[in-house]
Amino acid sequence: MSTNIEIEVKVLLNKDQFDQVKRIMKADKHPVKVQTNHYVDTSTYQLKKYGMALRVRETSEYVLTLKTPLAEGLLEKNQSITKTEFTSLANKKVFPEGSIKDFLISLGVSVDNLSIITSLTTERVSLDYQDCLFSMDANSYCGTTDYELEMEGSSISNAEDQLRDICEKCEVPFILNTRSKQARAMAAAKSLNEK
Repeated sequence: MSTNIEIEVKVLLNKDQFDQVKRIMKADKHPVKVQTNHYVDTSTYQLKKYGMALRVRETSEYVLTLKTPLAEGLLEKNQSITKTEFTSLANKKVFPEGSIKDFLISLGVSVDNLSIITSLTTERVSLDYQDCLFSMDANSYCGTTDYELEMEGSSISNAEDQLRDICEKCEVPFILNTRSKQARAMAAAKSLNEK
């Protein structure tokens, strides 16, 4: 298992603004990576109540990630799982063995009640920018698509300054988005389930 601190800032844009940033930042010169995040919680959103987020990221591999809040940024615990373990979680609600399961149990989370609530697929283009990592994401979930710019840096202020610089350069609004992909996808899934 690996652990790291994630420090990032984000801005949501409409499609026209997003396309403008992609053009000005020459995104077509960089590869597009596709990943699907499968978001996990209980039916009563027990993890959300703890302020935590749990997902399985599917690329050519499967990585289980638990995010917990820190004073600045998020603490990420990552654990590789097999396709078989992912399938067991998705189809049978069998949570993968390992340190993330042990940590959740230590908090009193009933891992037998965890299941995949919804999934979000991201088409991402990333590039280095002023000692930060800049990403342009088109996110599809629950029949909708949103567009997001993300900057990862060494501090919140550093990432915010660099993302503000790009927004000004591309003439798009710089309005920080504090709602994560998971929060947006989970809210959309909850709304669909209530209809």
